[in-house]
Amino acid sequence: MAKLAPRLEKAIAREELPIDTAHVAIPLHPKREQERGFNQAELIALSLGFSAREKILSRIKETPPQARTISRKDRFLHIQGAFAVIERAACAGKDFLLIDDVATTGATITEAARTLKENGARNVYAAVLAH
Repeated sequence: MAKLAPRLEKAIAREELPIDTAHVAIPLHPKREQERGFNQAELIALSLGFSAREKILSRIKETPPQARTISRKDRFLHIQGAFAVIERAACAGKDFLLIDDVATTGATITEAARTLKENGARNVYAAVLAH
């Protein structure tokens, strides 16, 4: 990750996102994070210098690992309804940059962005290490 983070950081900088864009690591379900001992998206965000101080999004639905789900349709079905905004007022009119490790079909990013937008987010961007 140490070699990839600077590349991702440069790519994000090139996009010239609004200065007040909040950075949100895609959350894991608490059970999965406890099993794993870390959240890879949060580690990426921290390595980019983004603070994980604000918890905007939570994972409320335990889903099978997307990497083990073969069908595109199943990936979107499994992740549907998986996220919730912790405090709606924290989303209203704000811009967000979602950070994750890998995007295959975009199902996770799409669902997280949908959840933020439904709760008042103005714009949602995404950055991933690999596609």
